[in-house]
Amino acid sequence: MPDSAPGMCGPVCSGELCAHGMTDVGLERKNNEDAFLLLPLAAGRLLAAVADGVGGHRAGEVASKLTCETIAATAGRGLLDELDESPAIWSGVLSAMAHEAHRAIAALARENDGEYAGMACTLTLVLAGVSGFAYAQVGDSRLYRMADGSLRQLTRDQTVANALFEAGRIDKAQLAAHPDNKVLEQALGLQMAGNSLKIAHGEGELAAGNYLLLCSDGLSAAVPDTEIASILRSAHDLRAGSSALRAAALASGGRDNITTVLLRYGESGQ
Repeated sequence: MPDSAPGMCGPVCSGELCAHGMTDVGLERKNNEDAFLLLPLAAGRLLAAVADGVGGHRAGEVASKLTCETIAATAGRGLLDELDESPAIWSGVLSAMAHEAHRAIAALARENDGEYAGMACTLTLVLAGVSGFAYAQVGDSRLYRMADGSLRQLTRDQTVANALFEAGRIDKAQLAAHPDNKVLEQALGLQMAGNSLKIAHGEGELAAGNYLLLCSDGLSAAVPDTEIASILRSAHDLRAGSSALRAAALASGGRDNITTVLLRYGESGQ
């Protein structure tokens, strides 16, 4: 059994925002192919990301780590600090950052064809501030918002099975057990034949007490949304919430790597 001691970061705060990040190898995987980023910025903003190396492809852990490093390097140049207070503008910038990470993965794979050929990862990337939040997403790592005790998934899983479900060709009960439920339509670094990378993006508002949860499918595939919501409603702080989410995923079998970034706005955040 692998060592499941988690890697944690936080709480990290900027203005009215605080966040806590956690990653755990789980109980069945030997390697952790997930990575996360948590970066405080100027003007009370926070940048957060979760990336999950694509299973079945080489060097997933390299792709997820490189994605977070590329995003951090871009943020380090001060670009996000200079943006106007407009989440609609932010989402376009985040999409451009995701494309930059995609190109970095593809370039490294070309340079090391034998070792890194086909490496890829998912990405959920969020910029939050006093005027709200924006996100960019590729793959099946998710973004949720918790407001007034209600949890809502803001992203869609970019998988073959979910596309069938959305088209009405399979029902909800068939979705979870479908053989293509883990087959991605989109991933950073993965060259889809005949298709360019399509990055989903959006924005929203934040009110005091709201949570944003970024997570890999090691959490979302193991723990029902109703249980995630119950955990967040009862969490007395960010660290406790992160720990409870990890514990729930492990209690469900811990079959995959588990990564979360939990962000709270207002009321001191922590």
